[in-house]
Amino acid sequence: ANRFREIAGAGAASGLVAAAVGIACAAAGLGIWSLVAMELARQATNTALVVRAAGWRPGLGACRAEAAELLGFN
Repeated sequence: ANRFREIAGAGAASGLVAAAVGIACAAAGLGIWSLVAMELARQATNTALVVRAAGWRPGLGACRAEAAELLGFN
């Protein structure tokens, strides 16, 4: 499925969140750390939104057939 719109939306939303965090931190007097907080907010928001859009969730379940196929390359 083409998820370009969702991924682009995640990038735009994470940019807005990052700007808000950066401005709030700068207004609070955090100085250069505002840029660090801004980038952390951008990456965390983008990751959360892209994972949500992907619909895939990692799990601990393993399929023996797939594991045997991978182990056959050793």
